This record gives sequence, structure tokens and C-alpha cells, in this order.
Amino acid sequence: KGYPEWFNTSVNNSRMAVAGAEFIKSLGAKNVVALPENTDFGIGLARKFGDHLQSIAPDVQFTSTVLDREAKDFTPAMLKLAQSPPDAVVPVMDPPAGYILINQLYVYGVAPTAKTWGRSTGSATNLPRLSQGPAAGSLAEDARISKSLRRASARLAFAWMTTRSSSTGSSPGNARTIS
Repeated sequence: KGYPEWFNTSVNNSRMAVAGAEFIKSLGAKNVVALPENTDFGIGLARKFGDHLQSIAPDVQFTSTVLDREAKDFTPAMLKLAQSPPDAVVPVMDPPAGYILINQLYVYGVAPTAKTWGRSTGSATNLPRLSQGPAAGSLAEDARISKSLRRASARLAFAWMTTRSSSTGSSPGNARTIS
């Protein structure tokens, strides 16, 4: 008896970690915080991301704070980050907690800001305005930033495709994105 077959075309966690680290390095961030969920996916991806980031950019200060994916409030972690915001925050958390986390990063003034990049695992449709300053909120300014982000995303996708498979291991479970 045959069983239906499927093929996961998504990249594995190792490739996402490499591409994410390359992207963060390209931003010139010097202080990066990962906020992974307390699962093999979250902890494993954050660890691989941090390891690769340290290998390609040893001057970058990287920390990772594991958060409970069942939590409904991340205030303690947000207050700590708000006191000393990093250059980039990398949430590695699936919805619904991932959406709560992204919202609280914004509410507590951690990311996105003029200083701090916020890269998320969730949808960008509900994120606040991208621009700041005199042109903040204008369609032209948001379009300019959106175009820059699309270019950066294309470079990130290219990095994923061109990363040598031999430099990464595979990770069990479903592949998810750090984008």
C-alpha cells in the first residue's frame, strides 16, 4: 500500500541561520539579541545563528534570551531590552506568541526604531510604519524603504541559495524562516 508523498521545499534551519547571520552582518550591527522560543526549533536556530554570526563577525556582541512560547506577556524581557536597546533583534518564535512578541517590541520602544532593526518570523502586514523623521508615514518614504527591504530580502534569498550545502547540517522538523 502506498502512502501520499510530500517534499518540503523550504530550507533547513542551518541554512536559515547562515543567511540570517550574513544579513545581520551586512547591516553592520554590533549588538544583536535573539529571542527564540523554548523549542528545539527556536533554541537550535538561535544557536546556529549565533555560532555563524560569531564566525563571520567576531566583533559582534550576540546574546540569546529563550522565551516561553506559551506566554501571553513578555514584559520582563522587553523592559531589559528597553534599558539598553540592541542594534538588531531577531525573534525566532512562531505565532501566536511571535505576534505578541513583535507587538511588545514595538510597544516598549525596542524595535523597530531608528537605532534598532527588528527582523521577525511573522507577517509584516501588521507592523508599524517603517519610516521616521520629516517624511515619516508618507507613501513615498515607505515605498523607498520597502524597495530597500525588497532588495535586502533578495540578497538574503540569494545567500540562502548560494550557501554551500556542505557548510550546513540538516535540522529535523519543519523549516521555518528567520526573515
